Amino acid sequence: GFETDYDFTSVYNDIIVLGKIINGYRAKARLQNQSLKSQTSVQIIGVQTKPPYENDLYYTDSLCKDLAKYYARNEMAMQKKVNIRCLPMYHLDVNQLIA
Repeated sequence: GFETDYDFTSVYNDIIVLGKIINGYRAKARLQNQSLKSQTSVQIIGVQTKPPYENDLYYTDSLCKDLAKYYARNEMAMQKKVNIRCLPMYHLDVNQLIA
């Protein structure tokens, strides 16, 4: 037997990064997954916004955008759990990744 389970509750497709305020302007960036090929796009599962990341080390919009891209790789990845019911396979290790 083979069973697949997707965890949609831990996926965020809207990332906001807030940086430092300089001369009344706050550095910021927002990244949304708009790709129709992705299982976690805004069009497929709706907008799921991660609480904003705030860090004063980022003082330009381009730095905030780079940080948003970094966080997006982690937050937009779909967590997939697969259960296999079969005869014992003694050559596999318990709870290890199978490719």
